[in-house]
Amino acid sequence: MKKTFDSLGPCLDLREVIFLRTLPIHPHLVPALDIFLDPLSRKLHICMEYMDGNLYQLMKARDHKYFEGKHVKSILYQILSGLDHIHAHHFFHRDIKPENILVSTSAPNDSAFSRYSNLVTPPSTPPVYTVKIADFGLARETHSKQPYTTYVSTRWYRAPEVLLRAGEYSAPVDMWAMGAMAVEIATLKPLFPGGNEVDQVWRVCEIMGSPGNWYSKSGAKIGGGEWREGSRLAHKLGFTFPKMAPHAMESVLQPPMWPAAFSEFVTWCLMWDPKNRPTSTQALNHEYFADAVIRCGPSPLLRRDCWVASSPRRASGHQILPRVTLQHCLLSLRGSGDH
Repeated sequence: MKKTFDSLGPCLDLREVIFLRTLPIHPHLVPALDIFLDPLSRKLHICMEYMDGNLYQLMKARDHKYFEGKHVKSILYQILSGLDHIHAHHFFHRDIKPENILVSTSAPNDSAFSRYSNLVTPPSTPPVYTVKIADFGLARETHSKQPYTTYVSTRWYRAPEVLLRAGEYSAPVDMWAMGAMAVEIATLKPLFPGGNEVDQVWRVCEIMGSPGNWYSKSGAKIGGGEWREGSRLAHKLGFTFPKMAPHAMESVLQPPMWPAAFSEFVTWCLMWDPKNRPTSTQALNHEYFADAVIRCGPSPLLRRDCWVASSPRRASGHQILPRVTLQHCLLSLRGSGDH
């Protein structure tokens, strides 16, 4: 971190540090291996587990070659598993996007270099991807004091309640981002690439329709549904939703390449009204994920002995931070010939 500190005490009050010290370890969250204050620069350092790259880099490296359906499902299920752990411990992330999803290949006996090569140049035999959520700087406790800031998350994945400056929002903003990101992982193109906040709402309306009840020719309900609170928020800003009919999600995620259950899952995540979106637990139990496969063994870094930081949770036996000291890092560098 660029900011300097005179002691470790103030560092422990930082939102990201509180998050990392509070949450128990989970296989789909990038863990902090050590948190320390450099005595010379007085800058805080958070030592995290090494991963090969992020999801944005992986998608870009595909060069328009789609992932197999089973890999899309596995990636999404792993992200949802990590998100469910966050929500279960009364936090929400607020900045779910491809750049904040870290990825490694878990092919056995791969060196770090060959795993990185797999990210840059997709191999003929697709690897198995291990996926972990990172960057917890915007994470908030669900019971923390409101109103929250309205400028959170990257615009393309920003939920409509945040776009319309609602002071109160919670875990459903993460589920909206999941829906937008799910389509991007499948199609390798962003679903709502707005140029500004007004354009962002417009692009959502182009796909999900303006808030309201919409039906297809066959009588099936389509679009993002009603959202009365959204109309009130828009009115306060002097904004009116454009009158647009929705496109069925199957027109974006076209069968037979993508099953109907996938379109249903995405549509559910992209409901206008936050109350109508699934919880992370409901999403994990959606029929689309009935045959989801996760193949990720524990990382060698996670096999190290753990220490428990001084906190009220110590008595409950939670493992707060796996510890890799600065001495370990320096010894590792010296062993590799970097002096």
